[in-house]
Amino acid sequence: MGPISLEIVTPLGRVEGRSGIDELVMRRREARFEAGSQIAVFPGHAPMLVRVPESDIRYVSAGRTRYVHVGPGFVEVQGNHVTALVPFARHLAGTPAPPRA
Repeated sequence: MGPISLEIVTPLGRVEGRSGIDELVMRRREARFEAGSQIAVFPGHAPMLVRVPESDIRYVSAGRTRYVHVGPGFVEVQGNHVTALVPFARHLAGTPAPPRA
């Protein structure tokens, strides 16, 4: 399996388009799971569609951890491609923002 590619799209257009990701972690917002629980996506992950709250998406690429703060929306995993559809997104410098309730 090859590395993951990530695309983050807002109403204003594509905010992030990156490939070569080894691991991606995000919070999920679903009634059947504990509030604020996280899910990790690795190459070869099963397809899924998940709701995400306003939170950080963390990913590791070439040994470097990066963070993107996103608004509430949806993330689709299909093959080794992850697409986030959110109302806004901004890159964070090194430190994750505190989780929001």
